[in-house]
Amino acid sequence: MNSHNQPRVSIGIPVYNGERYLALALDSILAQTLPDFEIIISDNASTDSTQMICERYADQDSRIRYYRAPENRGPGWNLQRVAELATGEYFKWQAHDDLLDPNFLEKCVEVLDRDPSVVLCHCYTSHVDDQGSVYSVNTTPCHTDSHCPSERFRAWMKIKQDYVGCEIFGVIRKQVLDAAPPLGCYAHADVIFVGLLSQFGRFYRIPEPLFMFRIHAEQSMQTIRDHQRRRRFKLPFRGPLPATEWWDPSKKGQPDLPTWRLYGLYGRFFAKHPMQLRDRLLCYLALLERLILSKDLLRLGIDILLAVETMLTPTPSSRTHRSTEKKTEPAKML
Repeated sequence: MNSHNQPRVSIGIPVYNGERYLALALDSILAQTLPDFEIIISDNASTDSTQMICERYADQDSRIRYYRAPENRGPGWNLQRVAELATGEYFKWQAHDDLLDPNFLEKCVEVLDRDPSVVLCHCYTSHVDDQGSVYSVNTTPCHTDSHCPSERFRAWMKIKQDYVGCEIFGVIRKQVLDAAPPLGCYAHADVIFVGLLSQFGRFYRIPEPLFMFRIHAEQSMQTIRDHQRRRRFKLPFRGPLPATEWWDPSKKGQPDLPTWRLYGLYGRFFAKHPMQLRDRLLCYLALLERLILSKDLLRLGIDILLAVETMLTPTPSSRTHRSTEKKTEPAKML
């Protein structure tokens, strides 16, 4: 810890039934060359050995704080919780099944210390399988490093559907995180949050694969099958994956309009956020350009069809929904 007992970095790990990979993730954090950090683990009422693993690590290292919820409230709530509990100068979300290179924190903090215009520092992403073997590295540029806020937002709006960026897992200034709108509990929440965060400052990407994003068969994409089986009319549209009910189980069976929400949230934010008129207009223009040039006009209609279908589909009351808080790919601009 530093002389003021405030850690340089808070690392928040929301987890649910993470026994298979959690210890590996914790080991990769504890091996960091920058030792001045805290780890906040929020356990969403796991039913496997997650609690035992967390308590063992917390007993061995005073930098680890472990919290356990009495019931599973969904990953959206849990992601917010670890951010609220953080006390560090910088903050990082960490999925329980991802890994970090030993130099990840040191190099990200070095960038943030050096350049106050940077609010988020991330890096190239290695995609690894369930055994931790690297099979690809994402180096696709996203151009969110401009000093102009409207250019950053325009670049974020242009990311491709197959872009698997992991900006959400970068290191963020905690002061900016507190000032920004909170990460929501709905489909595309991470994408919307990063887009909003781009209006507070630049993103910097270290050109090294220091972050390992694990892709495996137990990810949350699989949890939507029950939802699809309940669909009444079997429309040829899948909606966002993972669905809003994955983010917040209390919304199970409720109609959702994710594309409408995306444009509405961005629109209201730009109306209130302090920015130059030119940037405000250019941000709105970027939204309009995306609406026209992408498939979002079609998705606005699909949202309505899926919402009507949801309202006409009975929700089973005999079972209590248990959100499987296992990580998916960062939500894409679908």
